[in-house]
Amino acid sequence: MQLKEWFGGSVIHIHTRLENKSAEYQPGEEIQFTLSGLSEYARRFSGNGYMVVVDTDHAALSIHPNWALDQRQEYFFPQNTEKTVKQISEDVRTRAKKIRESESSHVLTGTETDILNSSGMLDVNNDVLSSLDLVIASFHYYPWAANNFVGGEKKHIDLKEILMAYERVAANPHVDVIGHPTTYIQKYNRDVALLPEWEPLFRIMKMAGTAFELNLSTLLRIKEPEEFDLKVIGLAAEHGVNFLLGLDLHNLKMFGSELKSDFVIDEQSAARAFDKNVGKANMNFFYSLKGLIKLLKANGLTREMIVNSSDEKFNKWLESRK
Repeated sequence: MQLKEWFGGSVIHIHTRLENKSAEYQPGEEIQFTLSGLSEYARRFSGNGYMVVVDTDHAALSIHPNWALDQRQEYFFPQNTEKTVKQISEDVRTRAKKIRESESSHVLTGTETDILNSSGMLDVNNDVLSSLDLVIASFHYYPWAANNFVGGEKKHIDLKEILMAYERVAANPHVDVIGHPTTYIQKYNRDVALLPEWEPLFRIMKMAGTAFELNLSTLLRIKEPEEFDLKVIGLAAEHGVNFLLGLDLHNLKMFGSELKSDFVIDEQSAARAFDKNVGKANMNFFYSLKGLIKLLKANGLTREMIVNSSDEKFNKWLESRK
């Protein structure tokens, strides 16, 4: 019952194909779902008649589906950024249009947009972001490096730059969630002594109503979250920040699935995939989530702080952001 109280609402932060097409296959993105396949799998997983799913694929995948590192970085070099943002934005708009035309009442539109620099620039423009049901903005190292460093070379990023970007993104009325805020923070910035530097961000998030993502892909795949991550989460809770439970689901391997790596779960195969995973992947998820909830509670979180703990609460939160 405790799991349902925390994780009983919409399925958010998912990466899916719109259709089962081999051309969309991305190396490393194994056992992908189609959007309709995930909707059906989630329905069976929940035991309810339906489960709301929010489509939030990487916005930038549209410009280079194979996501090869040496090829994708050039799109974000400063001289190419304006053109890239325009192209990605139109692709995100087209994807959202297709989802709306499918007339599925249980699928909402969204995206995971990349934060490109300390000014809070995103790879999708505000006009398109404002048309979506939910927007997650996340820091990933390589798009940032491409936009800020000559040739996208590897360099240290000062924590103050990242937090400045987060603050500006949190104040953007078209961004609802900051995705996995600590996941890609580099080791030299993961120091509990630096916690006070996060406080201005949390004051802005509280005022703007922007949610802090509890990224289950990160938090459930490790034996125990680092002290730094838990301290940051606890500090956000102290400031009254909203939290959102996000799966960041690319495939079922993250939960120990034994399905073949080239298997794509669509609406027709979802029942078979679910039955195949009942004994291992699904139970691994339940047990891991139970342990994580215990840790979150120990660090000051309650289920009332989770905006997607129920569909009703999620809908009210979304409505409040319009």
